Amino acid sequence: MAHKEITDAQIRHAEIFTAIYQKHEGKSAELRELECLKVQYPATLLPIRDKDLFAGMRNPGVVGFAPKNEDGFGYYCHVNDMEGYLAEEGNTEENKKRIRTLLDFWKVEQSKARVRAAFPEDMQKALPYDGLEEANAAFPLYRMAGWVLDYSKLMELGTYKWEQVGMTYDPEMADKKMPSKEEIRYWESLIQ
Repeated sequence: MAHKEITDAQIRHAEIFTAIYQKHEGKSAELRELECLKVQYPATLLPIRDKDLFAGMRNPGVVGFAPKNEDGFGYYCHVNDMEGYLAEEGNTEENKKRIRTLLDFWKVEQSKARVRAAFPEDMQKALPYDGLEEANAAFPLYRMAGWVLDYSKLMELGTYKWEQVGMTYDPEMADKKMPSKEEIRYWESLIQ
């Protein structure tokens, strides 16, 4: 299987991210996530290019945290990419050791591995793998990312009225008018 190109900087970032993750073992989930994201975002956000229409393009690390990505949810590791990088010719023994250390840790520590390990034995037997390319009765690790926006509520209330539904908002925006029906229809058309 082809793997994405991995740079030494990405491996170094994975080591830093892993150290922060380990340092916050046993602390609150929120604190651990916050501290991990503090090192993740500066390392993964790309600079704005001349023709970019939006800021915030990113190149996700080989290890990181995300609500959903191609390798799962929560804390993730791009195992296939790292194994492919490990097998490349020209890697030094020191570099291979660094990659193996990361792989050994994240193969059991990434969120999907931890959730799967928590399955009761009978569930593990009934659902032995997660690959959508294989036939299976269910795929319980999908849809666990946990964030599904209520677009109807967003369009109905707008971002100016989030406080009414218990969300935080920018106080400077509180006195702004509600969007018109035409504005709402426009925004709804973009998400359909």
